[in-house]
Amino acid sequence: MAHAQDLSARVDAVIRNNRNISKQFLLAPENADVVARLRQRALGPSHDARSTLLLLRIDDPETVRYCIENLIREQSIAGDFVLSRNPRLISALGGPLFKEESAKYGKLVSGHESFAVFPGSVIAARAIQELIKSSASFNPEVTDWASKVRFETKDGEEGRQKIRDWVTLNKQVLEAEDFAAAKVPE
Repeated sequence: MAHAQDLSARVDAVIRNNRNISKQFLLAPENADVVARLRQRALGPSHDARSTLLLLRIDDPETVRYCIENLIREQSIAGDFVLSRNPRLISALGGPLFKEESAKYGKLVSGHESFAVFPGSVIAARAIQELIKSSASFNPEVTDWASKVRFETKDGEEGRQKIRDWVTLNKQVLEAEDFAAAKVPE
């Protein structure tokens, strides 16, 4: 009982101080029980965003898989990827990015305006764009390029294609995690 209370207190402290928690702390063997509890909170019915963010920082495979699978249903998950500022997650977003899918259109309650529900591939492209912009791992030319990519077309396909081209061009760089060597498409 005392161990369970101690673990809960440790987990609560980690979540409260999530901005100051290092990757090394989370990966330390003595904190495996904390990571397991964070995983329960992140993947549970309440989907605790702060727990998810901490686990995305360490590329937790279960959390990454959960987020990829739920990217379309819960578009806020894309924000979890972005807030992690973990450029290694770009490779994980490659699966949804390269799916061939189109936006679905609907009408507002008034029935007058049409709006697009972006597909997971566009959501993934936007998350990749934001990861590039927010990560200090990329050179300034790449972050500048990413900030100029626009998703202004009704379905977001133009911006998605630019991100697809960038990921394709930099596939080996991303796999090698040599983010500073990434290039801008011509």
